[in-house]
Amino acid sequence: MKKFKHTVTLLTAAVLFFLLPRAGCLRAAAAEPVTYAVKYIEENDDWRYLANTSTFDENAYHRELYYMLLDIKDGDIVIVYNETDQARTLDLGDVHLGNLTVAPSDAITMIFSGDVNECHILKGAYCTINANVANAHVYESAVCNFNKNVQELRLHVESELSTSLSVGCEGTVGHLYAPSDTLPRTFYDLYDFKAGKMVILEGVLMANSADYSSAPAQPPAPTAVPAPSAPATDNDEYDEVPKTGAPSPLLWLAGIAVVSAAISFRLRKSNESFSQKAPF
Repeated sequence: MKKFKHTVTLLTAAVLFFLLPRAGCLRAAAAEPVTYAVKYIEENDDWRYLANTSTFDENAYHRELYYMLLDIKDGDIVIVYNETDQARTLDLGDVHLGNLTVAPSDAITMIFSGDVNECHILKGAYCTINANVANAHVYESAVCNFNKNVQELRLHVESELSTSLSVGCEGTVGHLYAPSDTLPRTFYDLYDFKAGKMVILEGVLMANSADYSSAPAQPPAPTAVPAPSAPATDNDEYDEVPKTGAPSPLLWLAGIAVVSAAISFRLRKSNESFSQKAPF
């Protein structure tokens, strides 16, 4: 009797579990992105990093980049600092970064990484980015070259394009946008640059008009959808079509298991009672 009650309890719990809204769905909260500050330390002749900070304090305990590459994950943030032309190439692995920011520097920084969602080249930065970038933000007096594709390239300009701003892209550029932050004026609003053709040298766009478009590409016209055929009237064909809102087979199986167990128990008890009353 106790064993049967235990079985029925488990089967009933299974039915209730699957009947509950959103039951059986495991929820996993995504880990918060970690911010890493990375800097080339000349006395160590190596790139070093600090975790959970956007600034690099050389007096704080910093570790070799090797350990950061063991922990860094998709969506994390990296802020790059470099104050020497002795810096070696910075290789951030192949993780998909949520944000890559390059701080001002008098020396060029060559950076390799996986794809980047948001890339900020700050005022006075001097770098090359070897990664596909979804949204690139380049600020005045920055010098930068993107060696892969950029979907959205925005130049942050105050009143005039600075002659100290130079940007190039070896890949394609989906949209170049350069509005003034202080005036009702837009310097560039161009689309679909061919690979290697988006070059701004000292504030002047060097591309030919044949290398880009002044308007976004039009989406293809939708194809005609064929008219639906008449619904089948044969009952067999209707039975083969899944019914909207039909209960999950798993619920039916769980319910049948509970009912079957109860019936089996009643039959067994009836047989036992009959055996006890029988004269033989």
